[in-house]
Amino acid sequence: MYYLALNPQIFTSAGAINLTEAYTSVAIGGGSATALTLPDPSPADNGALLVISARTGEAHTVTNTTGFNGLGASGDVGTFGGAVGDSIICMADNGVWLVVSNINVTIA
Repeated sequence: MYYLALNPQIFTSAGAINLTEAYTSVAIGGGSATALTLPDPSPADNGALLVISARTGEAHTVTNTTGFNGLGASGDVGTFGGAVGDSIICMADNGVWLVVSNINVTIA
């Protein structure tokens, strides 16, 4: 059974996202675009959900070196479109972050 994360990780400057529980939420905010890194999940994290949402209207970025959906360099950066509420939901699957929902985030 999964439980909702009551205390999101909040970033107002560059940093690394940590998967802290089976359902982790991240809020990105600050006066300028924020660059975050997202490490690959371990196979033990299979099924874990990660929600990343923009609190501010900036072109935030999230980089995963393996690439979202296992795309490698052709899909290793998610760039937020610049609106409050832009978001991406990912699920951990066999060491890769699979995108299961995307609102105004370009994966390239």
